[in-house]
Amino acid sequence: MKRKESAKRYAPTGTFDREDENTHAVVNGTWREEDGMPTDNLLPLQRGVNQNYSVEAKLVREELKEYFTSPIGEVHWQYKYI
Repeated sequence: MKRKESAKRYAPTGTFDREDENTHAVVNGTWREEDGMPTDNLLPLQRGVNQNYSVEAKLVREELKEYFTSPIGEVHWQYKYI
């Protein structure tokens, strides 16, 4: 199977959110539909008792935060959605 064929089978066009090229508005993908496959197959989440995370997880989170809020990692529209 060719790469493009397998990509379409895995995620058909319109599955994921995208940005409108003209208005830069987010266009919702089909994964957000209540009757769509992904939400039907997701298990309900319950809040865990332990809200603590490891020091390593905290370091990774901080590293990602620094990257995505730096000139190298940020995108021009990200601060509109915060």
